[in-house]
Amino acid sequence: MSVKCPKCGSGNVVGYHGEWECMDCGYRFKLPSMAMQHGGSGRSRGRWIGLIVLALIVGLLLGYSSGYLLIPPISQTITITQPITQTQFIERTIVMTTVNTVTATSIIERTATKEVVREEVVTVTPAKNITEVVVKVGEMVSLGDYEFSVSYVESPEYIKLGESYYKPHEGMRVLVARVSALNIGEGAIRCPIGGLTLITNKGMTYEEMLPWYLELIPYENVSEEIMEHAMEYEVFPYLRMVPPNDYCEGHILFEYPADEEPVLIIFQPDPYTTIEVSVS
Repeated sequence: MSVKCPKCGSGNVVGYHGEWECMDCGYRFKLPSMAMQHGGSGRSRGRWIGLIVLALIVGLLLGYSSGYLLIPPISQTITITQPITQTQFIERTIVMTTVNTVTATSIIERTATKEVVREEVVTVTPAKNITEVVVKVGEMVSLGDYEFSVSYVESPEYIKLGESYYKPHEGMRVLVARVSALNIGEGAIRCPIGGLTLITNKGMTYEEMLPWYLELIPYENVSEEIMEHAMEYEVFPYLRMVPPNDYCEGHILFEYPADEEPVLIIFQPDPYTTIEVSVS
């Protein structure tokens, strides 16, 4: 709305709280009717805006409520099935015909659908005597179905196996023993040699080994001296079946530090027999 000065007609006027002042002639005047009309229009416009916003809010609330009521409730049931296992230990005493008494345990497992009974089978093995035999190199000892002996022991500088030559590793020596076992039983037996261990003067133990675990001498380095001092090695036939009145024999080999001395060779052909051969 354009306001002009009623005195000079200038539009260069300034109004404040319903009172106007012409900036050209300085005349002051009021327009109450125009102020009321202007104010009423503003309040009316604000009232309509408020009503529209309120209507929107009410519509949203009604729509949400009606939509929520239209959705049927969902009921869900979750069933968890878990087997229940119960273990019972029942001690039973079994009295043997001998003096041995053995207590066995039966385990019963019960579940919701089945019952499983497991029983332990108890085997009673009579105790066996442990046989320990001490012999010297060259002596024969009879043990069950065979006769056992160590005919000699040597500490060669070189060993020949087939066309290859070997020597001990640096700072080490080797001990080679000639072993034989004669079958004096009525049936064939496997060569009863096993559980071989060397014990030295320092109480150290060393397991048997085969020549190819030693240091191989290259073919071009094999001299006449090596060939002359090399010991021909015969591998012991551990898996051979020996018929009655026949024997199996061969070499066994140990490597040990050069600052130790061999004392005993331990043979254990079975869990209940130990043969100690003195080599010192």
